[in-house]
Amino acid sequence: MSSSKREDKAILDGAYKGVLEGGARIIESVAVFGRHLWNQLMKLLKAVGLMPAFVRYWWLFIVLLFVSLAVLNIVGVIFFFVAWSALTMEPKAEDEFRVPLRKPDTL
Repeated sequence: MSSSKREDKAILDGAYKGVLEGGARIIESVAVFGRHLWNQLMKLLKAVGLMPAFVRYWWLFIVLLFVSLAVLNIVGVIFFFVAWSALTMEPKAEDEFRVPLRKPDTL
């Protein structure tokens, strides 16, 4: 009977590990999607002609966040999520705040 408990524990440990790995992959996929939306927003700012102002005054992103929260709450929440995803990749003004979608592998 004890060998059955050991086998059950091994199976449950393997299943738990798989769930953790799957959760990490889902979170990474959502972050990649957020970075993609961020890059699209940066392209939109460039197309509209507002990118030079945002490059000079980075704090305009904070103003944009609060304005979007005040006007339409869900847009502000989405903008916050997208900005959070992009900030993990350290956007720079020289690159017009565009970020790579995935982190480079560090071997």
